[in-house]
Amino acid sequence: SLGKGLKYDLIELPQELGENVSPDTEVENVRIIIVGNENYEEEFVILMMERITTRIGKKFKERNLILENLRAKLRRDRCEQATTLQ
Repeated sequence: SLGKGLKYDLIELPQELGENVSPDTEVENVRIIIVGNENYEEEFVILMMERITTRIGKKFKERNLILENLRAKLRRDRCEQATTLQ
């Protein structure tokens, strides 16, 4: 799900700060780890979140394009089948 994707991408932040975070870690705990890190710098975290958000947006657009293409192919296939059956 997209929520899991967001969480998965958020885990990149503590990794950039040198922390090991399990994919099972709850989002609130990830936030606590980030803010509590001795290397935490708010500006760096903001820049990283912007980068991650941009990447998520690109992934979302790519997935929507793939889905749109699959739907168009399905419609074409159905039309071809209907024409063949007539």
